[in-house]
Amino acid sequence: MKLRSLIPYIFLALLAYVFVAGIIGQHVLDADTWYHTKSGEIFATHGIVFKDVFSNFASQREWIPFEWLFQVILYLFVHTFSLNNLVYFVSFFVFLQIAVLYFFLRKTFTLKPIFAFLLCFAFLEITQSFISARTQIVAIIFFITNLNLILYYILQKKNLLWISLPITLLWSNLHASSVLNVPMFLGFAVLLVFAKKALKQDYSLQQAKILALFGLGNLLLSLLPPVGYLQYVLVGQYLQNNHVISEFVYEWGPLLQSPAKLYPYVAVLGVVGIASGITIYFKKPLTYLLFVPFVLMALSGFTAIRNTYYGYLGLIFLAGWALSLWKIKNKYMPLFYIATGFIFCLFAGQLIYKQMYPENSIMQAYPVNAMRFIQKTNIQGNLFNEYSFGGFLLYNLYPKHTVFIDGRMDPYMCCELYDYQKLYDNKYLPDDQYHTLLNNLWNKYNISYILIKTQKNTYTTKVSHILSLDKNWNLVYWDDSFEIFVRNDNKNTALLKQYAALGATPYEDVPYKKGLEKQAIADYSRMIAITDSAISENALGLLLWQDKQYATAQQDFEKAVNLNANFASPYVNLAAIYTLSHEYDKAVSMYKKALILDPTRGIIYIRLGQLYKNVLNDTAQANAVWQKGVQNAEALSDLQQLQQLLAGN
Repeated sequence: MKLRSLIPYIFLALLAYVFVAGIIGQHVLDADTWYHTKSGEIFATHGIVFKDVFSNFASQREWIPFEWLFQVILYLFVHTFSLNNLVYFVSFFVFLQIAVLYFFLRKTFTLKPIFAFLLCFAFLEITQSFISARTQIVAIIFFITNLNLILYYILQKKNLLWISLPITLLWSNLHASSVLNVPMFLGFAVLLVFAKKALKQDYSLQQAKILALFGLGNLLLSLLPPVGYLQYVLVGQYLQNNHVISEFVYEWGPLLQSPAKLYPYVAVLGVVGIASGITIYFKKPLTYLLFVPFVLMALSGFTAIRNTYYGYLGLIFLAGWALSLWKIKNKYMPLFYIATGFIFCLFAGQLIYKQMYPENSIMQAYPVNAMRFIQKTNIQGNLFNEYSFGGFLLYNLYPKHTVFIDGRMDPYMCCELYDYQKLYDNKYLPDDQYHTLLNNLWNKYNISYILIKTQKNTYTTKVSHILSLDKNWNLVYWDDSFEIFVRNDNKNTALLKQYAALGATPYEDVPYKKGLEKQAIADYSRMIAITDSAISENALGLLLWQDKQYATAQQDFEKAVNLNANFASPYVNLAAIYTLSHEYDKAVSMYKKALILDPTRGIIYIRLGQLYKNVLNDTAQANAVWQKGVQNAEALSDLQQLQQLLAGN
C-alpha cells in the first residue's frame, strides 16, 4: 500500500485521537498517579527495587514492583513533557483501547463499521470515570487483545495466538491483572472440550489443546524475572485483605453501595441481556457457549465498582456477538445511525460542559499549600497523613520526608492498613475513648506531626476537635480544607514557637478560645500571610465584628466569599451586617444562599426566621422557615430552639 493511500487513514486516526483527548479532558490525575510517577523515577534512576523506600515504617519492608514498566514510561513522559501534558499520554492509550476494540469487533465478529463504531464509542462513554494516568489504561489493551486472539482462533479458525506471548511478557511487568491470562486460555479450552464431549457440538479438540498449550506458555512467561511469581502472591494478598481495602477505597467497594454507578450498569446489563436472550431464542447459535465468560465478566461488576470496567467490556462483546448474528435490513439502519449520532451529541455536550465548568484543580484536590508549608519549615519527625493524598505527598516531599501511608497497598497490608482502618471504624466512640485510640496510634508509630483533610462528618473532624483540646499538640497550619498539627515532643520547638496557634480554633464551632481574642486575631493574620483562605478571613471578620470594626469585618467576609463561594459561614455573617445597616433584602438573600450551601445548619433558619418576624413583620414566612429548619437541622440545640420559636407563635 502506497503512503498516499494511507493519508486518509492517518488523518482519521489523528482526528479520533484529538477527539478522545477532548472527551477525557484535563483532569487525568488521581491519587495513584503521583506514586506511579515517583516510583518510575526510583526505578529509572536506581533500578528495580523490592523494598519500600517511601514510608516512615514500611521502609525496607517487601514492596512488589508489579507495575514498574508502566511507572518508568510514565515518569519519562512527565520528566520530558511535564504533568500539564499528561492528558496526551492518557489519551494515546485510551485511543489504542478503542482502536484495538474496533479492529477485533470488525475481524472477530465481522461487524459492519457502523456497529463497531457504535459499540466502541458506547464503551468510551460509559467507562470515562475510569480514565486516568493509571496502569489499567494499558492493561486493558492487552486484555482485549489476548481475549480476541482466542475468539479469533475459535471463530475464524486463524491462529495468531503467538502474538499473545510478547503481550504477556509486557503485561506481566505492567500490571498484576496479567494473572487473568491463564484462566482465560484454559477456560476457553475447557469450554471447547465441554461443548465437544457433553453437548456433542462441532468444536475442535485440537483447538482446545492448542489453547491449553498457549495458556501454559503464557503462564511460564508471566513467571519470568524481575517480578515473576510475586504478582500471584500480590493478588492473593489483595484477596485476603479485600474486606479492609474495600471499606475505605471507594472503587474496591461493592457496586450496590453506589447508586450512581449501579443504575446505569444495571440498565446496560438489562438491555444487552435482553438482546442476547432474544438472539439465542431466535437464532439458536452454536457459539453461545463461548460467550459464557462474558456473562461472568458482566456479573463480576457487582462484586466491586472497579470491576464494572471489565463488566462493561464483557457486555460490549456480548452486544457485538448478538449483532453479528442478525442480518439487519437496510430500512432499520437509520436507527443505528441515530444511536451513533446520539452518543456523539453526548460527547459534544460533555466538551461544552467541561469548558463552562472546569473540574477541580490540583490546588483544590490536594494539600498543595500544606505541602509547601512542610517544605518551607522542614518539620521534623514522622508524619501521619491520610491515604487519599499520600501519593501526592511522597511525590513532592521524598526523599526529605516520608509518609505514613499511600495508595500502594502491599507494603502496608500487615500493619498500617489495619491501624488506619480503626480510625474509620471507631469514629463514633466517645471523645475520651477515641482520644486514647489516637494516643496509642501516635505512640506506636512515634508520630510528630499530622496532616489531615477536614471534612464534615468524617473521622478527621473528630481528630481535629480532639487535638485542638490536647495540650500535647498545636495547630500550626490550616486552610479551607487541610490542617497540620505538630506534637510537643521537642523535635520542632522553634517551629512551634513561631507558628503555633494559641488563640485560633478555625474548625471549631467558635473559631477562637475565650479570653484570647486578640491572640486569635494575630494567629489568623499570620496564617493569612502564609496561605489566605476563606475560613481564616471569615474568622478574622467575626473577631473584628465583635470588636465593632464593622467595615473591616465586612471586607473580610467578602474576601472569604471570593476565596470560597461554597462556604456558608461568611454569607451568614454578611447577612448580619446587612441587617445592621438596614439592607434587609440583601440580608435575606445572604441567608438563602447560606441555606443552599448548608441546609442542615439550624442557626441559619433561626436567624432568617427572626429577621422575617422581628424586622419584616412577616410571621407566616418566619414560621415556614422555622418549620423547614425543624425538618433539616442536625444539631440538637438548634432543633430545640427552632421548636421553641414555633411554639411561641
